[in-house]
Amino acid sequence: MKHTTALILALALGASSVSALAQARFEWIDNTTGKKVFSDRPPAGGRESVRGFVDHAPGASASKGNAPAEAASAPGVDKELEAKKRAAEEAEAAQQKEAERQRAAQRADNCKRARQARDSLDSGVPMAARVDEKGEPVLLTDAQRAEESKRVRAIIEENCN
Repeated sequence: MKHTTALILALALGASSVSALAQARFEWIDNTTGKKVFSDRPPAGGRESVRGFVDHAPGASASKGNAPAEAASAPGVDKELEAKKRAAEEAEAAQQKEAERQRAAQRADNCKRARQARDSLDSGVPMAARVDEKGEPVLLTDAQRAEESKRVRAIIEENCN
């Protein structure tokens, strides 16, 4: 009787340990924090989103035995990924620098043109505002000249400082 009870107890313990082993256990290094993670669920982004992924479930393709090979290749992947990331950041910085250079050149051109317009308006020489349907120039009135002068000075203020 004692042997039967011991045998049943041993089988029960063995079955519970087998069922515990049958549960999937995963381990990986989180790319965002760099910390090792142990879980009963696979990573949210899939195996591609983490380093050193190990599946401890029975019959899993990536077992503890080949984890060192994955861990050894991970730094190379990280260096390559970091190099690509750095190259992309440098390209973006260069693109932003070129865009800023173009904006500065446009502001300088706007400043030059606005100063020329201001000088013409301040000279007092009659200026044509537009051409009528007969092709004859229509001169600026004093009010139009003052309004145009105000607009040009705002452009100078915006672009020449």
